[in-house]
Amino acid sequence: MVAAYETAFAETIMGGAPYRCVAFWRGRVALWTILEAAGIGPGAEVVLPAYTCEVVPAAVRYSGADCVYYDLASRGFSSSVTQVGALVTPRTRLVLCQHTYGIRGDTAGLRSLCDRADILLVEDCCQAIMHGHATGTVGDAAFFSTQWNKPYSTGFGGMAAVRDSDLYERIRARRDGFSRRDAVQRGVSLTAQLLLHHLVGRGASRGRVAEAYRAAQRLRLLRDTSAPEEQSDGMPTDYAAGAINVQAAMGLRALAGWPENMAHRRLLTDHYLEHLDSRWVGPETHAAAIAGPLWAVPLLVRNKDAVVATARRLGLPVHTWFGRVPAHVAPDTCARYGYTRGQCPSAERMFSREVHLPTSPFVTPARAARAVEWLRSAGVVEPQDAVFPPTGG
Repeated sequence: MVAAYETAFAETIMGGAPYRCVAFWRGRVALWTILEAAGIGPGAEVVLPAYTCEVVPAAVRYSGADCVYYDLASRGFSSSVTQVGALVTPRTRLVLCQHTYGIRGDTAGLRSLCDRADILLVEDCCQAIMHGHATGTVGDAAFFSTQWNKPYSTGFGGMAAVRDSDLYERIRARRDGFSRRDAVQRGVSLTAQLLLHHLVGRGASRGRVAEAYRAAQRLRLLRDTSAPEEQSDGMPTDYAAGAINVQAAMGLRALAGWPENMAHRRLLTDHYLEHLDSRWVGPETHAAAIAGPLWAVPLLVRNKDAVVATARRLGLPVHTWFGRVPAHVAPDTCARYGYTRGQCPSAERMFSREVHLPTSPFVTPARAARAVEWLRSAGVVEPQDAVFPPTGG
């Protein structure tokens, strides 16, 4: 089933040839395997966004390469090619372009930069809503996540999509060489979580169920998306794992319903942008939404923790990408990821203020409308210009 799933993903999401795909247990493992297959290791540098989930620099760290971080551009969620280009050195082997919230990065500009420097371009499509086969098809490779809250979910899961046939064969060979000693255990655990998620993880109760789910993970009753071992210095022993049939079955079902998923996200994207104050959303998000639906519409708020907690109590779909302090920029752990506090100030400010309105299938138009109305009446959203003035970032 995994082979059938890879073929369906390549045809549905990537538009078919020349892309071929390799499925993994998680998206971060897809990135790490791309790095390994490309021979990127000690002595090499990978240029990547500071505004990202900690598992991305962790995957680079596991490869032995050094992370070099670029900041957000002023009043936006992407970065300028000029800013990225200033960080490229003779040690640079790869640039990572992240399509944050589904807002497409400047892949054309980065493609030109990488061609001139003879380095790889890899696209982080973990939040990308693929439309017109434009996102993920410019880089030498792309990686995707299909975990619980991603564009579609297989519980846990990830995919690598590759143009170059030699790189594809090396990635596939490495994946096929991963140990399968705990595949049955992973399958049983994932099946149980998928069933629980289907029964109780819907609608207004979703936030409270998520809290109970995280509590069960902390008690090791359920397999977590991020194991505690990932916050240690070494790579967890069960990190390198390929996809299993349970994930493939869920993925095939999700791909069959991809047009409906896209239509729903288009509906909610339009609703949010129509009813939110334009000062809250910003021109970059508006421009991205013209090209296609977004994974989520990001906003900046005061007292983020209180906003998220109140929204959860009220059963409103107001989420945060960073449910806790992101480890790779936190003062006590940033050295582990090669990050220096203050080097990317716009990203650090964004971490403390970001919430987003998801366009997921579990969010009905009525719930989306209630979330917008509450945000409008609560007075907690800040205009982006107030947080990121024209001279900032």
